[in-house]
Amino acid sequence: MRGRLGKRAAWGGTLMMTLAACSARTETGSVSIDRSSEPAGDSLPQAVESALGDFVDLFTGGGTIDLEALTAGGTIDLDALKHPPESLLPGKVAPNIVGEDTDGVEFELEDYRGNIVVLIFSGEWCGPCREEYPYQRQMLERYDGTNVVLLGVNSDPKLETIQEAKEREGLHYRTWWDKSPFGPINRAWVSSWPSIYILDEEGIILHDDKRGEEIIKAVDELLETRRTQPPGQPDSAAESADPFVPPAELADAELDRRLASLDSLLLIPMNAYDIHDKGRNHIRTFTRSLQKTLLTPVQTERVAGYMDELLERHPEARRMITRQQFLVENLTPGKVSPNIAGKDLDGVEFELADYRGNIVVLFFTGEWCGPCRAEYPHQRQMLERHEDDDVVLLGVNSDGELERVLEAKEREGLHYRTWWDESTRGPIAQSWIVWSWPTTYILDADGVIRYVDLRGDAILQGVNELLAEEPRLVGGR
Repeated sequence: MRGRLGKRAAWGGTLMMTLAACSARTETGSVSIDRSSEPAGDSLPQAVESALGDFVDLFTGGGTIDLEALTAGGTIDLDALKHPPESLLPGKVAPNIVGEDTDGVEFELEDYRGNIVVLIFSGEWCGPCREEYPYQRQMLERYDGTNVVLLGVNSDPKLETIQEAKEREGLHYRTWWDKSPFGPINRAWVSSWPSIYILDEEGIILHDDKRGEEIIKAVDELLETRRTQPPGQPDSAAESADPFVPPAELADAELDRRLASLDSLLLIPMNAYDIHDKGRNHIRTFTRSLQKTLLTPVQTERVAGYMDELLERHPEARRMITRQQFLVENLTPGKVSPNIAGKDLDGVEFELADYRGNIVVLFFTGEWCGPCRAEYPHQRQMLERHEDDDVVLLGVNSDGELERVLEAKEREGLHYRTWWDESTRGPIAQSWIVWSWPTTYILDADGVIRYVDLRGDAILQGVNELLAEEPRLVGGR
């Protein structure tokens, strides 16, 4: 059915569309709303309503659109409509979203890593969006107590409209308020409403084209896959292990090149959303690359100084920038690792510092994570091979249910001590700036970080290298 204007759009006012916007599937032009005049009767002029048909189709894919609720008066700039970039296609890791919920509290999409996320771009102004409400209520009931989370991005210009609709419809899921279809989140993600994405536990986009019962079916199938997947085996997202490459000293010229490359990339973002999203990824790529090197104290100070300059340019991104600065200063090879204090799976307090004098392999892991499960055989091998050596495996687990952690450890024979961090955004993962799973650190007997993010056999090789440096640790001597 061709898109049509909802009756409420005929509120008295003159709608004018530029010629460019009248052409089918146009991507340019504007819709202006002039409230200075009042047409007679209860309907729009026929020519204006006909001209707006393609505009409505562009927004909704067929259905109704309430222009008064959409715009609250003003101009709609159709140049702002973008087709989804390749980064939003199935198989890609979804970009992060940072913004305030309808209570004014800032949160991030990455806060929900470890969960299956149904991400709903919606608005009360949009007829097809409202048609999805019953299915959303059904999902809230159906998936209560599971790791399926509904999140919303709402484009209504009035907060009261959102709050009233959520209360009326029983849609009690957390929502970013983007204030307009042309808000920063919507502009980065969507060009039609509703748009609904299904993300897996690692933030990978699985579906971007489901509606109604199809969404529920897709989530049910995903949950069934999780129940039937063989334990200890990698899923489709599992990565192959990298070869063992020890960190090397970084030439000053190479550090200059990397800093210049990062700075040129960060000149592109023009607003707070861009620096939180695209900028965050560029900075993370830069800092993670430094975890494969040996920085001198002077080089570390230089990078920290650059982060200070970046903070002056983008004070709105203080938390993100200071966290990445902390990573460079404290979580790169050659630095003494921060301490960890917390409770193990039996509720007993212990600390990372308790294990000084041992080589420590520290895993940030979770049963929810396919690549983490792929490491289980290598962890068992380490436990067996180094049973008599001063080598200790320790874990930080991000699963949401303690029973799941205990069952996996028993089933897989992973009898090493573990902190339960309760989520991917738990306090330990947060303090160690962990944003991908698994993340692995190997510390020497003095608590100095020697290797970061080795996988599989490369971890075994890293431990062997440290034992060769410290023969006294072999056989518990």
